[in-house]
Amino acid sequence: MTATRRRLPEREEIAAWPRSGPAGLLLDVDAYDLLAARRLPVAALPHDLGTDPRLPARPALADLSDEARYRIWERFRAALDPLRAAGTLGAVVFRYGPALRPGDAGEAKLATLAERLPNDRLAVELTRAWRTAAARDRTVPVLRAGGLTLVDRLVADHDPRRQYAFEVTSDRLALLRLRPHRAGGPRRARLDEPPWPFGPGVRPAWLVGVQRLNDRVDEVHLVVDAPPLDAVVAVARLWDALRA
Repeated sequence: MTATRRRLPEREEIAAWPRSGPAGLLLDVDAYDLLAARRLPVAALPHDLGTDPRLPARPALADLSDEARYRIWERFRAALDPLRAAGTLGAVVFRYGPALRPGDAGEAKLATLAERLPNDRLAVELTRAWRTAAARDRTVPVLRAGGLTLVDRLVADHDPRRQYAFEVTSDRLALLRLRPHRAGGPRRARLDEPPWPFGPGVRPAWLVGVQRLNDRVDEVHLVVDAPPLDAVVAVARLWDALRA
């Protein structure tokens, strides 16, 4: 669920989500952007917390008072209680922006996530700066120590030369973000080449890698990064490919 990124969710609103889905549904929830080192317009803050005239037009969490920061964390945690009670909370995904940089300060923030949301499955999506070999060597032990899942990104291509080695940082969960294949770039017309080149009898190397992850973690979550209709098509084709 991405609606929670731009607006701090209300408990009553989230309580209705499990009732609108099928049995066994798990919901991966994006964290509120302020909690993921991103800025938001003042209008996106809770009304009782965004009234300080000294705030910039797009404040970060650090621009708020200690009390306001505490209350935002507590409200976000409490808003997810109905999903916890219903057993439908999948992962809480922190999609960090470039303000969270590799190094001691960034790693310290990651290390405290498990204290903020104990017992939840937590996943972090980091920018390209964190994916250098040097940064990865420092970061992966921090994630493993905190039981945090590192989100991996996939492109749904069919290149047999591409090798996929997924970094497992939590025994509980692997989370992959799948993006459509665009041979000519993101603006290429979809009729030129299918964005989802997989299905019955078509099993690209990355899909084999996804299946192997099942032997290493308790759950594998695949997030389809596409408009709703595209996502429905992708999930249907993916299901057929996995059953084949």
